Amino acid sequence: MNEITSRMMGGDSLPNGFGNRDFQSRRATLDVVSAIGDIGFGYYILDRLEAYCSGDIRWSSMVRDLNGIIGVRYSFGKWVGKKNIEEVKTDNKKIKQFRINAVLFEFDKADIKPEAEEEIKELAKKIGKRYKFEKIRVEGHTDALGSDEYNRKLSLARAHAVHEVFAKYGIDTAKMEKIGHGESRPIDSNETEEGKANNRRVEIFVDLY
Repeated sequence: MNEITSRMMGGDSLPNGFGNRDFQSRRATLDVVSAIGDIGFGYYILDRLEAYCSGDIRWSSMVRDLNGIIGVRYSFGKWVGKKNIEEVKTDNKKIKQFRINAVLFEFDKADIKPEAEEEIKELAKKIGKRYKFEKIRVEGHTDALGSDEYNRKLSLARAHAVHEVFAKYGIDTAKMEKIGHGESRPIDSNETEEGKANNRRVEIFVDLY
């Protein structure tokens, strides 16, 4: 018996911590038409604690079925990676600060390494789900090597690259600002390799309500 099958899969995020996934499949044979649908929703109660529900619907000229699951998930993973992305403690409770190490970028370029986008994506998703914010500032910095103008352009380009990943994963661009400080705001000495590495960074400032 000849059979024709088509499938479509997709997923996206909804506001306020909701996430959905959807699946649709249509199958047609010579004498039976069937459809399968799967949808789920989740809400982050705490940073790592998520309540979720999911269900699937099966319908055909022979079978009609509905199943559902309700549960909770807890993640034991780190909020952000200690080495490449870290949360920086501030004295202002209305500001959350995160630091992205320049090792996530191609050397002397603004391009984010393909394997590093996943880390920045996770930071963007968690900020979007965890905090209510007025504005996010994405600020790029370099070490003292090179001219002031070159470093300013490079730092702005790296800030723009992070800005684009944040926008791609649900952060409202109207609430984001990108700035390139170049070498003007070091946090360590530019006389040592370690100090210069610390100065090459992108910082995220989240202004909370």
